[in-house]
Amino acid sequence: MHSETGQGSLEWWMAGAPFPSPTSAQLAEAFKWSEVRQVTKTATVRLFSNSYCVDASLVRGRGIGGQPLALRRILIAVS
Repeated sequence: MHSETGQGSLEWWMAGAPFPSPTSAQLAEAFKWSEVRQVTKTATVRLFSNSYCVDASLVRGRGIGGQPLALRRILIAVS
């Protein structure tokens, strides 16, 4: 029993229902990851023992993000 409300744990929890469900876009965003890596002067970036070729305009880019199970495509942020 909850000392202030006098409700049991489940009863107290369910009093806050209905609980919002995230959209698929929110779930995808929640499971994205990011790493800090530098794009080399030869326009490559190393990530998880792999080397990715990137556009030369991204040299000096530092932020990398994407889906952890789909590394066919990575996102690079220039900072």
